Amino acid sequence: LSASTNAISNLIYLERLKSSTSFNLLLSIYNKKFISSKHFTDYYFISLTSFYKDVRTINLILDKFGIQFNSREGTLSGESSQIRYFFCKFFWFSYGMSEWPFQQVDEGETMEMSKKIGAHINPYLSPIQTRQLAFALSVCLNDLNTKKFIEPTFKTLESDNLLYQEIQDTIHQKYYFFKQNILKHEVNFI
Repeated sequence: LSASTNAISNLIYLERLKSSTSFNLLLSIYNKKFISSKHFTDYYFISLTSFYKDVRTINLILDKFGIQFNSREGTLSGESSQIRYFFCKFFWFSYGMSEWPFQQVDEGETMEMSKKIGAHINPYLSPIQTRQLAFALSVCLNDLNTKKFIEPTFKTLESDNLLYQEIQDTIHQKYYFFKQNILKHEVNFI
């Protein structure tokens, strides 16, 4: 009974979250659908004052990741790896086990990739950890699909590392048409 109560609570929380303008603002930024503050306020029937209050709230959260949202340009500024890391966390903590939020990335295929990569990280990954890895992979794959490549601003794994090779082989099967140096940075992020 406790598990089903938690599942129902999570679904209610998710539905409430989806109606939040802050949540929808972050989704529109991530999906590159933010046009302007005027367009956003008209679409969600909120005042500009409410919009800027949401922007301030979002920027307080983003600041912890070294990121800022510029509402005039509709862009995030900061290191690309931190932006991606934020969205990995955002999607996992928003949706978790409840829903698959990635429309451009196949859930089954990504779960298989996650299991394959996860087996090299830790053969005893739980289903929750495997799904969390799948969410991180999905953010990366979605970015690859939209050609939002990550900048090489972090320590890289050596290409002779077995985990690196497994991730690279798994990603390369689907994204073989990208240059190796682009995939190298993606693999290192994962």
